[in-house]
Amino acid sequence: MSTRRVIAIVAFLLSIWLAFSSAAVAATQTYPVSGVVLDSVSGQPLPGFAVTLTSDKGGAGQTVRATNNGQFSFPAVPSGKYILSGSGPGYRAQGLNQHDNYFTGVAVGPKLDATNIVFRMHPDASIRGQVLDEQNEPVRNATAQLFRVDEVDGLRRPVSVTNAGTDDQGFYRFPHLGPGTYYVALSARPWYAQYSPQFGSRNQPQLDADTAARVQQEAAELDVAYPLTFYPDADDSSQATAITLNAGERFTADAVMRAVPAVHLKIHYDQSRQGPGPTLMQRAFDGLLIPVFASQGYGYGQGVFEFGGLAPGHYTLELQGGASDKSGSKSGWYRDIDLYGDTEISSTDSPGMATVTGLVTYEGKTLSTHEGLAIEFRNLETGDSWTDRVSEKGLFGLKDNELRPGTYQVGVYGAPDWVLTRIVAENAKVQGSQITLTAGASAKLACTATRVSVSVAGVVMRDQKPVAGAMVLLVPENGTGDKQRYRRDESDSDGTFTLRQVIPGRYTALAILNGWNLEWGDPAVLAPYLQKGEQVTIGAEKNPSVTLQVQ
Repeated sequence: MSTRRVIAIVAFLLSIWLAFSSAAVAATQTYPVSGVVLDSVSGQPLPGFAVTLTSDKGGAGQTVRATNNGQFSFPAVPSGKYILSGSGPGYRAQGLNQHDNYFTGVAVGPKLDATNIVFRMHPDASIRGQVLDEQNEPVRNATAQLFRVDEVDGLRRPVSVTNAGTDDQGFYRFPHLGPGTYYVALSARPWYAQYSPQFGSRNQPQLDADTAARVQQEAAELDVAYPLTFYPDADDSSQATAITLNAGERFTADAVMRAVPAVHLKIHYDQSRQGPGPTLMQRAFDGLLIPVFASQGYGYGQGVFEFGGLAPGHYTLELQGGASDKSGSKSGWYRDIDLYGDTEISSTDSPGMATVTGLVTYEGKTLSTHEGLAIEFRNLETGDSWTDRVSEKGLFGLKDNELRPGTYQVGVYGAPDWVLTRIVAENAKVQGSQITLTAGASAKLACTATRVSVSVAGVVMRDQKPVAGAMVLLVPENGTGDKQRYRRDESDSDGTFTLRQVIPGRYTALAILNGWNLEWGDPAVLAPYLQKGEQVTIGAEKNPSVTLQVQ
């Protein structure tokens, strides 16, 4: 063997060794992640706060405590994407630049600088108030309901958050709130109110005319109710005052409740039905249903029920169906009703609830692989939702809950990477992944579920530099009403993003820097942004990449 050949072989082996060595070094290379955690209002450092770094692939995270000047450091972090979160006294746990359920991920790796992170944490805000009556006396044991304006299907609307009770001085408090827009509604019963059935069949003693008139007058003076009252003293949600709460703010929301003569509602329904009695609710904020807490109900048996202690107004009455015969048929019904005096109604005059049954087939897979899958129905007007588990044979049906007439978003629940791609219905109108049910309908659905694993990755840029914290939105070409097909993300520290589980089709991709309060579910609001978006065609297998210029 010649010397030249020996040298060539040695050089070849050396190149292989160097290649493997470089790969091994790259695999074990780590990088520092560091920064400062500050109060978003004062800009002051937050010493002692817990800062946690967790891989976006899951697993246990690393936690450090901020130093006296708010500095935190993770000296040796492998390449990848990470979630940075923080918490401390007076501050809710929150992610870096968090918006709704999205936040800016931290990208770690060669040529990436993750050492100058500024983590601005929002201090907790709160709402506190005192509830007084028209005599300036405290209203005890009232229920204060908190609503926050959140994003729902791309639109901003109030959603229920929590309840709190008033103490013996009429005070209530909602602590640990984030910045945002809130409403407060109050329900209570006057402490001196006395309710008795107006329609009952109880034996009444015979009284002379004067005594009967006096008893009736005394009873009427005590038969009073508080209307559902919105801060500060409105009995209609359209006149409620919004509370714009800033980070760390302590807002005082005092309210006044005014008693009015009460009305009574008597209901006749099927004597043979089983299950709970009727439920009374009030509508607020263009559709949200609020349970009536302060009324008093009387059941007489034989299919008769009475509500007392009601303030005049508009109500929604609902009776979920119970098995009324051996066939297991349902007997539920609902009714919207204006009560401005004592009223008597019958279920025979009320629209029936709708029932839904159906079959799910799995495109390209067997049924046994999806034992935990459920179907979810979410009412687009009220926000209420119902789920039913799909059987091994692919069957589902709402056995314990019938549905009010209306439009519902239908989706799968409890099955990652699976979406409904097709719905065919009998006795229901279908638009994309939404169905509309009419009163008394018995809808039958044939649903196709498809496993979707395609992701759209990309980067958000401005002036050839990556942009962090932008809202990235993927809008279907002809499905502006089908929110199942929309996808969102927030760009990470290196400007990159990933939109997962994208259903094949044609889309427009957008990046909007200050888009987190944008009502992107409104086509008119979204239209100007679509003109500057990028067209993307998604196939069944290929994971495309796109570069977006931030708007």
